[in-house]
Amino acid sequence: MYAKALIPAGSGIPAMPLLIAGVDQLPALVAYLKANGWLDAAGGTVRPGNGELRITTAQRLELIIGGETMLDDTNPASPPGWWNAVEAAGNKCFALLSQAGSVDLRGSTGIDLQRLLDQPGTLYWASVPVNVDPH
Repeated sequence: MYAKALIPAGSGIPAMPLLIAGVDQLPALVAYLKANGWLDAAGGTVRPGNGELRITTAQRLELIIGGETMLDDTNPASPPGWWNAVEAAGNKCFALLSQAGSVDLRGSTGIDLQRLLDQPGTLYWASVPVNVDPH
């Protein structure tokens, strides 16, 4: 399961566009994610990772990490302001991967993310470019 989310701007911090995805067997992916520049979100820092969020005009969304397609599905609706925040961030968003089912993507996303930020090894993230592919 996956969703786009937006953390609104506040206290001098710009809005943060997010792609949050739950993956099966997150522990098996950790070494691969780290090798591609992704960090444990519990560490508090984020940096550019080897990856890309590609959105096609055919309404497909792909999350590519290290050349491997990790997510290829229908492009979900963007919350209001998401695309503006992507543009303000230099056409980037924050991609977050957690164990499937650990984040309620329909309701208490913020509460779940805060809980995971406090638990090392449960949430990995990177800043990735967002590219719109016309194919």
